[in-house]
Amino acid sequence: MVPCSAYAVLAADAARAGPSTENVHDARVQSTIQSHVVRHFQAVAEAAARLPPAVARACKTGTDGDREELSTHFRNVVVAWAGVAYLRFGPMAGQARQDRMSLWPDRRGEVARELGQLLASGDPAKFEGGALAKQSPAVQGLPALELLLTDSAAPLGPTDASSLRCKLASAIAVNVHGIAGELLQGWTSDGGWQEKMLRAAPGKEPYESAQDAARALVMALYAGLKSVADDEVKPHLYTTSKSEGPYAKSNLAAEYYEAGVNALNHFYDAMALESSLAGDKDWVKNSAGIAWNIVKSSDGAGGRGSGVAKGDQPSVQKVFAAMTTLRKLVATELSVSAGVPLLGKTRKTK
Repeated sequence: MVPCSAYAVLAADAARAGPSTENVHDARVQSTIQSHVVRHFQAVAEAAARLPPAVARACKTGTDGDREELSTHFRNVVVAWAGVAYLRFGPMAGQARQDRMSLWPDRRGEVARELGQLLASGDPAKFEGGALAKQSPAVQGLPALELLLTDSAAPLGPTDASSLRCKLASAIAVNVHGIAGELLQGWTSDGGWQEKMLRAAPGKEPYESAQDAARALVMALYAGLKSVADDEVKPHLYTTSKSEGPYAKSNLAAEYYEAGVNALNHFYDAMALESSLAGDKDWVKNSAGIAWNIVKSSDGAGGRGSGVAKGDQPSVQKVFAAMTTLRKLVATELSVSAGVPLLGKTRKTK
């Protein structure tokens, strides 16, 4: 296998040779999948594998140490998930995996309501032995597990009062692990999405050309920027908003934002979109660099990002504007120069 860094060099070299050719698109797809997409789904699968045994230990002992360890493993899955949450096409689009893993934003309070109903039934047969997969996505994933882990009135442990909650927490952890594995296999297995994108050809579904495959990746970048801006940043523009950030009950909203933004920035770099720009487009690089620095200096809610000095954080308004700038640059400049324009007539992919 060619090292990931070599793919990035190949994409840049090919782009300089002629940005509209299929070899450029193919190199860009290879670079992005190998150096970013697969790596981030591997991180989710590895973190999720540690959840089931951590739940089992916390429920067996009920000690503060084991509960804290469980919280740490939960945090690791959440942060890893932020790194792939915007890759909503391919394996993520099948079998409602996105919502089953993390139903957020949850504007109607479905997670708390349906989790409460499931617990009130008192019937573990509704979620044990794989039965959880037949329930609503609201109770299958990380937000539901978060409610169980953060309920100080009913902490997980070896008591009769915690028995049903522990069984449900265990079922959710196993389900999360399973979904994470399905996503990774969906990308890397024979005939998986990685292969579909790398072997695009006329008459093949879902991509008839490397250009189609490259466009799907650029569209994911655009959609990811929009999602973070609209769902995580925009609510903080309004003082009357009661919207909580993702995983706020676990105090993970800032980490989730930071992980998501860093992943999007890495995704952007992996595609080497700037390498396709003409010589008179340095302003695009400069504008994008400034915008990335702004969004990475924030916690998404008006606070400062990691490593940012107190008082140096940008305002929420400035962060939202920077994300808007990045989206516009991707749509009107970078995608066009890369030969995969997002505006106008494009082939729809699954």
